[in-house]
Amino acid sequence: MPTGRRPAAADTGFDVTIGIAAITTPDGYIIAVTDTRVSFGGWHPADDRGIPKMFQLTSDGMWNAMFAGPIDHCRSVIARIKADLGNKESVPASEVTDVAERAYTHVLRDVWAKSHIVQFDYSGVSDFIDRGLQNLGAENYDRLIKGTSKNPLI
Repeated sequence: MPTGRRPAAADTGFDVTIGIAAITTPDGYIIAVTDTRVSFGGWHPADDRGIPKMFQLTSDGMWNAMFAGPIDHCRSVIARIKADLGNKESVPASEVTDVAERAYTHVLRDVWAKSHIVQFDYSGVSDFIDRGLQNLGAENYDRLIKGTSKNPLI
C-alpha cells in the first residue's frame, strides 16, 4: 500500500469503478466519464469491456445517469427511471431527482422483499408491514428487521 496518503478503496480490497463528473467553467456543462469494467468477485476474471455504466434517461439527451454497484440492481433502477420519465423533454432537475429517488427506493424494497420476506409468504413490503408483526410476533419481527440492517443495500 502506498505510504504518505490515505488508502483508496481498491488498496483495501473493495471493488471499485470509475465514475467522474466535472462542471465546465464558465458555461456550466457537465462532462462525465465512466469505465465499462465488470468484476465477478474473484469467481471469474474481470472484463474490461463488460457493460456500459452511463445511460441516457431522457429522449432529449439532457439527463444521463452513471452507476456503480451490483449490475442487476443498478440496471433495474435505471430502467424504472426511464419508464417513469417516459419520452418527456426538458425535464427539470427536481423531477429527475424525485423520480430517481423513488426508483431507487422501489428497487431496494424489492431486493429486500425477495431476500428476506418472500420466504415467509409475504407478497411484498406492504403485505409484510400489514401482517408481519401479528403473524411473526414481536421478537421474530424485530429480529428480521434488525437482520436487514447488515445489508449494505438497505
